[in-house]
Amino acid sequence: MKAFLKTVAINVVLLGFLLSLFVIAVPMALDLRDFWRAYANAGKVSDTRHQLAAYKDESWPAQHFIEFAQLRTVYHDFIVWRRQKFDGKTVHIDENGYRRHGSRTDTVDDAKVWMFGGSTAWGTGSPDDGTIASYLEKASGLRTFNLGETGYNAHQGLNLLMKLYVEGGRPEFVVFYDGVNEVEHKCRKDLTFFSTGQDAHIRQKLQANGPDATRTSQIFRPIAQLVARYTGGDVPADDSYNCDIDTKKADLIARNLVNDWINARLIVEARGGKFVGVLQPVAYVGSPNISYMPDVEKDAMLRRQYDVVYPKIEAELVKAGVAYVDLTSIFNGKEMFYVDFCHVIPKGNEMIAAAIAKTLR
Repeated sequence: MKAFLKTVAINVVLLGFLLSLFVIAVPMALDLRDFWRAYANAGKVSDTRHQLAAYKDESWPAQHFIEFAQLRTVYHDFIVWRRQKFDGKTVHIDENGYRRHGSRTDTVDDAKVWMFGGSTAWGTGSPDDGTIASYLEKASGLRTFNLGETGYNAHQGLNLLMKLYVEGGRPEFVVFYDGVNEVEHKCRKDLTFFSTGQDAHIRQKLQANGPDATRTSQIFRPIAQLVARYTGGDVPADDSYNCDIDTKKADLIARNLVNDWINARLIVEARGGKFVGVLQPVAYVGSPNISYMPDVEKDAMLRRQYDVVYPKIEAELVKAGVAYVDLTSIFNGKEMFYVDFCHVIPKGNEMIAAAIAKTLR
């Protein structure tokens, strides 16, 4: 009997050792794989957008998308995230997470124009001097600060606006360039009309480390993450959007954007400035040329979200009596501007800036 119990005890210990080794080995193997991939792909372009015909014979796009893949973000309460400091050849981000253009070293407080928005305002697909803010500065003659950030919606812009006013800035003009992220993120099934694009991800992280999380789940989480990664658990499905069938949600998204603009306008005007709301263009609204991007052109699911929500945004703006700049048709025609469903080449940003500059005079 003693020999049997000894054998069982030894087997239990060995099983525990093997399980522990497996749990440790999985994340270590994944980290080593990611390190090797990063090393092997250093200086290579995995993002193929630089090859699009819209860029024609430009030489900088490949370098831009290499740098874009190297950018990292850090968490902030209320605005949720900003990019970390970065100094590349086409992208420069200061210590506060703001993208810079030109060689100026002044602060956001010195600017006469504050430009808010998502990645389209930030300038994905364009070098520092090819962003909307850079061209707006040239077109208006007013120092313009780029406060855009990838994935930002209007409410994050509103929160950032309040933060900057507390810090002492007093711009003459405040531009909110919104629309795309209100639809592309909030119309996802796993998000609400009041979500940021990282809402579900952050919620999952908090639950995994919350008081209800067991020690066993903590131990085996790397394995669960590995399974999810290879079974598509982290990848949105083709039917992951629902604004086309949930009209109440679509209404709330539109109403929330307009409400954020109204609140931003009140805050700006109370401090002697002028608010400019811009409904931004997207490849699925109007009649732009996107025939050279078949994957974008054929994305019927995403197109339906904009077909439903954008008219609701426009209707809410009219209902609330909010004046705005409508740029949804600015790229209509045969010329190629888009590099995906919402980002455009620098020439497109220059056209947008010229249209916005007219409202600043």
